[in-house]
Amino acid sequence: MGPMRASMPVAGALAALAFVSACDRGMDPSEYDFDPVDYPPSAGLVCGGERVDLDASSMDGGSADDAGAPIGCLWQSSDWRGDDWVEYPGRATVRFPHGLGRVPTSVLVYIAFHASGEGGALSAGDLSRVVDVTADYVELQNDTNATYFCRIVVE
Repeated sequence: MGPMRASMPVAGALAALAFVSACDRGMDPSEYDFDPVDYPPSAGLVCGGERVDLDASSMDGGSADDAGAPIGCLWQSSDWRGDDWVEYPGRATVRFPHGLGRVPTSVLVYIAFHASGEGGALSAGDLSRVVDVTADYVELQNDTNATYFCRIVVE
């Protein structure tokens, strides 16, 4: 019991340091801004079944809002298979930037117990409360104690 007892104060100090660090940034310790560089390679804009670089796509023809992806295009945080889904911590509110470039008309959240997305299903209720939706991000709250992996699709 000696080594375990010595490590408990260290663990408590690390938790306190994380809390103070989050407060210094003006964020609640259970709120996170997801860094877009951490999305898997398959994340991005999809139009007509093809991946599209928003900067290179044509925005003329009146098929889009004032700015952003044409209506009918979607943005996904990952493919169904191939890349790992995004980690989605329990008891946390996470702001996920999306590349749609306009306010989405729909937000779908799929969750799985495995990073591979195996057994993934459409989420509802406390698993994925939609807190905010903007032209830049979707903010979701996992109001459960469990950490899942998620795939987000906005259209």
